[in-house]
Amino acid sequence: MTKSSINFQGVKATSEQHNERRVSFSKEGKTDQKYLDYVRIDLKGNNEHQVDQSIYSRTKTLKETYQNFTGRKLPSNSKSIREGVMNLQEHHTLEDCVKVAERLKAELGVTVFQIHIHRDEGRWIDPRRENITITTKTPHVRPQPNAIWLPNYHAHLVADWTNPKTGKSLDLKSDDLRRMQTIVAEGLDMERGKSSDKKHLDAITYKIEERKKELEILLEKTYKDLEVTEKNLLGKDKVNFAASIDKAKQLLENQKLLILKLQDEIKALKKEVVNGKEALKKMNEVRLKVQRSFQVILQAKKEGEHPDLSQFLKEMGSLFLEELNKAHKQVQAQKKRSQDLDKGKSRDD
Repeated sequence: MTKSSINFQGVKATSEQHNERRVSFSKEGKTDQKYLDYVRIDLKGNNEHQVDQSIYSRTKTLKETYQNFTGRKLPSNSKSIREGVMNLQEHHTLEDCVKVAERLKAELGVTVFQIHIHRDEGRWIDPRRENITITTKTPHVRPQPNAIWLPNYHAHLVADWTNPKTGKSLDLKSDDLRRMQTIVAEGLDMERGKSSDKKHLDAITYKIEERKKELEILLEKTYKDLEVTEKNLLGKDKVNFAASIDKAKQLLENQKLLILKLQDEIKALKKEVVNGKEALKKMNEVRLKVQRSFQVILQAKKEGEHPDLSQFLKEMGSLFLEELNKAHKQVQAQKKRSQDLDKGKSRDD
């Protein structure tokens, strides 16, 4: 059962385009629309929106308020407009979200001026393979007969994070943020999510964590039944190395898909993660190393040798996990730097 949670970050320039599923066209009539692998265009009609004001218009107003009060221009890197992603369940409505927004304003001073409910996001999983995510570029089409769609119901709340009289950023303390989580849980009648560091992970960190879990499950499952055995003429078990190699090849392919998916995500979010390029470089190095190692195993098989597949897979899995952990640490370090920077800006305000 999904638990309640909301996490506000500085709003992105592409927020409205993403939230409203807009498609923009150039003068030549070409579109820059990108079909995300977790958005089903056939479910777009199930989304709901309430927009009281555009981000541009709201920003213009609060800039004027800030300048009139302080005599200075609002810093260009100010996070006066923030966007929160709030977990929902299938039955939740726009009215439920509005009630939460009203309490956020009344109790914390956070003024929500846009609400976007997304019911078209999620992922396809394979129930036969420990619910591993199925990678597809056309999520509106079932990728395989047994695939199951797991929806990710949520709402984006775009809010003015300033004092309406001064234009300065709200100074919410830890108790206020905990109160915010309680408001969401009570307003949506959901079980409150437990406080933890993972609750506030940004998009790239969350996805890295998900890939790690999937990879660990895949490795654990494969270690248990890697070797394919069959009865010989004497009725004794004999390892079928050809079949075992095929299993290893399939595992390698599955892992490559997971890593490639993570690489694409890092590319898409590299503007937010300073060390994204370095993480991507490391991922590519690991992938090439695994490919070269597997070629050595295949060559050994051709020459009549019987390689230790179990050891190879353990080494391969540890390589992937090591690089995933490095990427995770890079994101966390960048996030801490951003938080420290925000604290410095708050003191300046």
